[in-house]
Amino acid sequence: MPLMIKETAVEDRPRERMIHFGVGALSNTELLAIILRSGSHGEPVTSLAARILSKFDNDLTTLSRATVDELKEIQGIGPAKAVEILAAFALASRLQTTGKNSKPKVGSPKDAAEFLFHKLRPLQQEEFFILFLDTKNYIVKTVSITKGLLDSSLVH
Repeated sequence: MPLMIKETAVEDRPRERMIHFGVGALSNTELLAIILRSGSHGEPVTSLAARILSKFDNDLTTLSRATVDELKEIQGIGPAKAVEILAAFALASRLQTTGKNSKPKVGSPKDAAEFLFHKLRPLQQEEFFILFLDTKNYIVKTVSITKGLLDSSLVH
């Protein structure tokens, strides 16, 4: 049976490893364990994190697309832990879409595509977006106009 975090040597715990060695030294399982903070019913948090990743084929993109209900199907995951996981992905996605400048400039269709790439990537169905620009071509607002099917979206 795996050791609980409290029973693990301090230098082997995910948080302490991140502090001492940096984020690059941690596996996806350890990073997810840090987000979860605790395991459940005698199961170490690292084992719970590994089970979650395994359910989604160890693919972070697939996990990022999960719903709260899908995560709650995993034993040991309630609404709070499900929301914490999805909130971490939402923050990462927002970071990707804003980058260094919270109001990116669009000078070409390629710029618009790059801006929307991370916003659209996790979607499982077609959506039609409009980018509102100011007079200097900075994005002021992004609005989803319509949601469609898996491979099409009706726009009026």
